[in-house]
Amino acid sequence: MRAWFHASGAIATKLAPFAALVLWPATNAPAWAAWALLAIGVLQIVTDVTLSTKSSDWKKFRRERAVARSIQETFVRPKPR
Repeated sequence: MRAWFHASGAIATKLAPFAALVLWPATNAPAWAAWALLAIGVLQIVTDVTLSTKSSDWKKFRRERAVARSIQETFVRPKPR
């Protein structure tokens, strides 16, 4: 659950500009606002793929998943005799 806690923040941050973009047609916002939302969303995904796997939420996600797997292997699988 801790791993998904870290991932949920990253996922929500990446989805927010696209959710706003979906709602854009219902507003009186200018066209440049839609392009800005699209650019922000794409930029966030690119930086997430290139940087976050090494230093931020996705690194924490992978670390927590590894810890969970290790604990599960230790306590769930019986040791051979």
